[in-house]
Order: sequence, then structure tokens, then C-alpha cells
Amino acid sequence: MVLIFAAVITLYPFVYSLSMSISDPEMVIQQKVRLFPIGFNVRSYSMVLNTPYLWRSYYNTLWYTVIGTLLNLVLTIAAAYPLSRSNFILKKIFTLFITITMFVSGGIIPLFILVSKMGIYNTRWAIVLPAAVNAFNIFLMRVYFQTSIPKELIETATIDGCNDIRILLKIILPLSKPIVSVIALFVAVGFWNNYFSALLFLPNASLQPITV
Repeated sequence: MVLIFAAVITLYPFVYSLSMSISDPEMVIQQKVRLFPIGFNVRSYSMVLNTPYLWRSYYNTLWYTVIGTLLNLVLTIAAAYPLSRSNFILKKIFTLFITITMFVSGGIIPLFILVSKMGIYNTRWAIVLPAAVNAFNIFLMRVYFQTSIPKELIETATIDGCNDIRILLKIILPLSKPIVSVIALFVAVGFWNNYFSALLFLPNASLQPITV
């Protein structure tokens, strides 16, 4: 009963919003809609669906989400794998550099200057490249590689003649689907909901995502 009550409370705003969107506008203005729609009017949907910016913005959002997530996963995996190997000589130095970025940030102005100097301002890459790597995700994946995959498996593959790239593609990644899926979900949601970066780097309306 408690769960049913919680579900009803959770669903009410969605039902209310749907009822408002298909009710008679006069009834909405008079605030007579409480739960179920009064009258029937879908002109608002017609106006939205006939707006050319809508579909273009959805396309932009999908592009940023798909390309950004794929790039982020590739770079995160490429960084996490060597950091998870005990025989990587520069492991401590790179770990220190990546850790510093988690606590010290340049801020908005240096980021804006960097994007401008790279020549990607007001392009699609202004959204994708600055968010291509996340230090927390690198450490998250590195810990998974270290704790969830037996070292004996990697040692056996090495003895059989596998190089690091083959070990990563044939052994590590097939056993790391859970962490890859989680990070992909986090990154995809971040790109989908991106608003501030798009507002900052994309004055061209034809490149802006649906959030803007």
C-alpha cells in the first residue's frame, strides 16, 4: 500500500502535465484542470512538431550524445588500462597528474580561451572535445580492471603471446561490460542534458541541442 501510494504521488505530475497539454486552453488559464483533461485540444503539439528548430535540435543532441559517449569511452578505456597494470613505469606520475585535475580546475575563462585557440569555437567539437575525458571515470574503470579481472588471466594471455592491445580487446573488455555500460550511461546522460557548454560555445542556433 505504501509503494502504491508513492507510485501515485510520483505519477501525478506526469498525468497532470499530459492533461494540461491536451485540455482546452481556456480551461487551463482558468486553472480548472486538476487531474483529467477538460475539453480536447492538440494545437500545442501541432505547433511544437511543426517547429523546424525542434527536429534539428534533436539531431544535434543525438549527435553530441552518440559521438561524445563513444569518444569518451575510447579515451577512458585507453587511459584506465595502462594505469591498472603494475608494470607500467609512469603509472604514479600519470595518476598524480590526473588526480590534480579532479581538485584544481582552470575555470570558465581559461576553458573558453582554450576552445577558441583550438579553433573549435562554434563547432560541434566544442561540445565533444572538452568533455572527452573524465578523471573520475578513469579511476572508476581502473579500479574495476584491477579488482574484478584476475591477474592470472592476463599473465596466461601474456605467456601465450598476446600483446597489450589484444589483451585489452579480447580479455579485458568482454569481462568489463558492467562498468563500461555504467560509464556509458553516465556520459550519455551528461551529453544529453548539456546546457551550459552549448550556451557558452555555440552561438549558432543551428548547432544548439534541444536543451537550449
